[in-house]
Amino acid sequence: MIQRIQSVYLLIISILGVCLWFFPIASITHDTHVYNITTWGIQLTESNQTIYQFIPYLFLVLLLPIISFSSIFIYKKRILQMRLNVIAMILMIFLYGVIYFYIDFAATIISNNSIIDYKLPIIIPVINLILCYLAIRAIGKDEALIRSLSRIR
Repeated sequence: MIQRIQSVYLLIISILGVCLWFFPIASITHDTHVYNITTWGIQLTESNQTIYQFIPYLFLVLLLPIISFSSIFIYKKRILQMRLNVIAMILMIFLYGVIYFYIDFAATIISNNSIIDYKLPIIIPVINLILCYLAIRAIGKDEALIRSLSRIR
């Protein structure tokens, strides 16, 4: 059901969530070494060696696109679709807290006087949060339309 606007929103959320898998969210510079903070862990740029893996972040980044993409296909159960999207919104807010903790934790593991450089993908959860809200509004409008049509009969 891609012709519905909420399906487009949910598809964009899924695509952006998958992009978060592949791009680093921050880099930490200490002396001459640069460490990238990615979904797969803290990686030393020169050798691409993973130093530490943060499982809650990995779990959330993998879970959110799956929820959004699966929500597209339950278009006949609009209330369930809205609930799944509300859960996804809560998880996105929680993801931002986990990102902050992850970057702070990585900076303390590497060194206390390291320089943190945030990358562009750090705004993906905010964009996804806005798109998820717009999808919930569109689903609510569909539900109101269906209920008003059944009242007329």
